[in-house]
Amino acid sequence: MSSLPVNVTKPCLIFLLVLLSSACSDSNNIILAEHLKSCKPLEQKISYVIFGEEYSRSIKGLVNGNCQTIEQVPGNAKIECFYPEAKRLQIADFYLHPKRFEGAEIKQRTEFIDGNSVTRTTYIIDGTEVFHPLQDSYENGDCRTTVGSQK
Repeated sequence: MSSLPVNVTKPCLIFLLVLLSSACSDSNNIILAEHLKSCKPLEQKISYVIFGEEYSRSIKGLVNGNCQTIEQVPGNAKIECFYPEAKRLQIADFYLHPKRFEGAEIKQRTEFIDGNSVTRTTYIIDGTEVFHPLQDSYENGDCRTTVGSQK
């Protein structure tokens, strides 16, 4: 599971991941999407203009049938994901068309799962309710965040 300091929450990191995905250049996102479709290894240096720093993201390849990706993000954090094929294709599609989530109607609902309160966010796009694929991957355990040394 995630190793988060007290002041970093999962919703905050999900928001950060979604925000950062749209803050990268379109050409970097297109290259990432094309590699992600087949889980072809890739190393990218990306600049987040809003932070003025350079970070790295990579596709490592298939691990036990899932595509391993690692993204360094602000706050000395790392997001590591293991995407099954269907989710990998959804994520690739998101990186090709991230702007479709802009201006979408947002719905939130709270559910109780195993005695815990869980808030789920969905988006209404062209009349269809959908989960944001990056948020969904984080919430369903495909992704985990660690904070600390990146070496």
